[in-house]
Amino acid sequence: MKVSVVVPVKDGAEHLAAALVSLVSASRPPDELVVVDDHSEDGSAELARGLGATVVTNRGHGPAAARNTGVAATLGDLIGFLDADDVATPERLAVQARLLEADPALEVAAGLAIDVTDPAAPPAGPAERTFTAGTLLVRRATWDRIGPLDETLVAGEVVDWVARARRLGVRWALHDDVVLLRRLHADNHSGSEQARAGYLALARAAIQRSRGQS
Repeated sequence: MKVSVVVPVKDGAEHLAAALVSLVSASRPPDELVVVDDHSEDGSAELARGLGATVVTNRGHGPAAARNTGVAATLGDLIGFLDADDVATPERLAVQARLLEADPALEVAAGLAIDVTDPAAPPAGPAERTFTAGTLLVRRATWDRIGPLDETLVAGEVVDWVARARRLGVRWALHDDVVLLRRLHADNHSGSEQARAGYLALARAAIQRSRGQS
C-alpha cells in the first residue's frame, strides 16, 4: 500500500529539515511526501524541495486547511501527518502500515508520543497516547468517509476529527510503539492564547452535543 505524509509549515525552517529527514531516512519512508507551505517567508518551501518533498501552497488559513490541502494533493492509500517542528521515530510508518496492511478491518493506527525539548536530548516526559495528527496513520477510504478537518476551528481540529470518527464506529489499531517526538518550544501553536480559546470552544461544543443541543 502506498503511504503519503503531509507536513504543514509556516515559517518553520528552523525545525523543518529535522522533521523531513526523520521521514525520508526512516526504515519505511513515505512513498509520497507533501509539504503544505502557508506563505512562509523564511525559505521553508525551498528547504522542503531541496529534501525531495513536493510543495503545495495552503489554499486556506491555518493547520486544518493546510492538512486538508495536503491530503487533496496526495494519492496514497494510507495518509499520515507530521508537524514541521516534530520528529517521527524511525519505525513509525513501518509499524503503522504493517498493522493496517495485516488487517483490512482496521482503519486508523494510533501510536504514542513523547514530549522533547530537543530530539537528541532525554525526553521531557513519559510516552503517552495522544490523538494528535503526528500519531495517526489513516486509510484514505476512512478519511473520505469521516470528511476533512474542520477549517473553522483554530485548534483541536484533529480532536474533533477523532470524535467524529468514533461516533461513526471507526476501528482503531491502538499500539504501544512511540511514533512521535513532539518538540516543546516557545512558539508551539498548541500553547498559544488563540489555541487555548479554540480548545475551550471545542469542549463546549462537545458538552452541547452530549446534552442533545445543537
